[in-house]
Amino acid sequence: MTSKNRILLLEGRPGCGKTTLTRKISKDWGEGEILRFIKYLFLIPLRQFYATPITGLSSILQYFDMSDLEVNIKGNAGEGVCFIFDGLDEYSQKYAKQGRSWFEKLLRGEVLTSSMIMVTSRPNASVELRESAHIRGEVLGFLKEQIDEYIDKSYSNNLSKASEVKAYLHNHHNIQHMCYVPLHLVMIMFIYDSCQDQRAPLPKTETDVYNLFTVMSLVRYYTKIGKDIVLSDLQSIPSPESAIFLSISKVAYNTTAASKTSLSLHDINSEFSVSDVANLGFIVVDRKIGFTGGEPILSFVHLTNQEFLAAYYISTLSSDEQLKAIREHIDQSHMRVVLKFFCGITKLQNLDHWTAIIDNALIDEHGKKMVILNELHYVFESQNGQRCSELFSKAGGKLIINNETLSLLDYCVMGYCLESARDTVKNVTLQCQLTAEGLCIIAQKLTRFVESVKELDIYDDLCDEDKVLALMELFQKFPNVESLNLRGCFKEEEWDWTFLGDLLMEAPHLQTLNLAQNNLGPNGMEILCDAHSFSNLKELNSTMFVNVLWVEHSTQKGYNLKACPVGGLALFSRFDGLLQKEQWDRTLLGDLLMESRQLQTLCLAGNNLGPNGMRALCTASSSLSNITELK
Repeated sequence: MTSKNRILLLEGRPGCGKTTLTRKISKDWGEGEILRFIKYLFLIPLRQFYATPITGLSSILQYFDMSDLEVNIKGNAGEGVCFIFDGLDEYSQKYAKQGRSWFEKLLRGEVLTSSMIMVTSRPNASVELRESAHIRGEVLGFLKEQIDEYIDKSYSNNLSKASEVKAYLHNHHNIQHMCYVPLHLVMIMFIYDSCQDQRAPLPKTETDVYNLFTVMSLVRYYTKIGKDIVLSDLQSIPSPESAIFLSISKVAYNTTAASKTSLSLHDINSEFSVSDVANLGFIVVDRKIGFTGGEPILSFVHLTNQEFLAAYYISTLSSDEQLKAIREHIDQSHMRVVLKFFCGITKLQNLDHWTAIIDNALIDEHGKKMVILNELHYVFESQNGQRCSELFSKAGGKLIINNETLSLLDYCVMGYCLESARDTVKNVTLQCQLTAEGLCIIAQKLTRFVESVKELDIYDDLCDEDKVLALMELFQKFPNVESLNLRGCFKEEEWDWTFLGDLLMEAPHLQTLNLAQNNLGPNGMEILCDAHSFSNLKELNSTMFVNVLWVEHSTQKGYNLKACPVGGLALFSRFDGLLQKEQWDRTLLGDLLMESRQLQTLCLAGNNLGPNGMRALCTASSSLSNITELK
């Protein structure tokens, strides 16, 4: 952070360590290790301002009982001062939406223009701040190596158990994905130990994790108060705790729907005291109460826990009320996790509820039906394979993934859904940044061939050996592919195209191959020209044959055009813009066309044919009796 880069926005998922990071920064500053040019550093947990908004510098200084500094800080425009605002998503929305408040002006750099400002937030609450932030970063949580290190240290006296936990995570990529959030890793290890002790099944989904954690938290509560209670599920909670738990779940629903993470006593049912609610362990009471006039601030132990309890509350309503809640929240991004948990809790047994979810999201901006990632997460969480097949049937068998990046969970979800809908999915489009590990996860989830897939479209840079090998492994799971689109996936000049021959050998039914905007090079052309056995191939789009076919090589130098799909086998050929240089020899065009007697459509748009090229075209035309379209 410098005078030119003084507003820092740090985003991250709930529980990934944003608050821990701000405390670490404050500690290091206090010990003189960092930010030595800062004279005053204020770490401000924004949940403390739930009941009282930040109206000016005086609000912040009053919180720290340092009001005497106001004149000095204002006089220096905040120079030498650093404000760390932790949890923008926890700041009351009613204050955040009050127009151009002093707090908003501070975050935009319009007041105290020499101060340093750091803000942490969940991504969905900080969109408007991104433009004014000089630096934007993301707190990811643990790395893979740190997850392993934490497990090894936790089971330092039992290395075999550490290996068992790692193997469990390796076989459940969605659970492994949760462990990148430190809080989740602690939860999952606690659940693993408890399940092993009780010989209970281990969780398969995030819903399972939170359901087991909630049940185990209640058992822990009963143990603390000296009661030996065995809970099989949340429906078996005895009185009076069952009423308190339902009340907490209702509060979770109301506050989540209102985008609130901090609570006041008014949010809690008056028939229960704060201690009644807090004792169960799902809501914590903030002990710093003087600032808000003596009223305690409450919050759930974790946002995802709040969202799970909100979903549980919806599941306790009547069928009609559940349907109403789904329709009310299906378009709200901050309720997606709640709906995902709802699908996991109810297993999507009610067809009307599932229909309400998928009917809302199956139409794209062009009016076409498709399946997108959100719906896959809903059906995966339910572990209801029948609903997955229904989803693809309603979308005409189309799966379109156009997210910029995908997580391990996303790949795991796709693999499960393709396996479950292996008779109904027809088209798979992956328009995103793929990883070798992710493609392998999909392939591993497909225990059988998905014979219904006819079209596979990939839009990504695949010039990576591991990624190509993973793609080959996945492609083998789709034996009946008729159309393969690898447009623009291989643009590197020296790329080894040997894999293409192996890939084509796995595609006996392939009719359309799109290699447009790739740099085939001599190696790629040789592979295509050796494709003797692909008699089904009717359409080849490869507009970047360019210098390979027309400049470097002629029929005399070795390529048997009769064997090349572009020549004797192709019924459709495109050579857009390949003959633009005037010095190229257009007589090669005649040689190619003489070997293409079955050609029906010829596109030569964007080329400089010249007299030479036109003469070659006229000479060959007598042999092209099947041509119906010339562009």
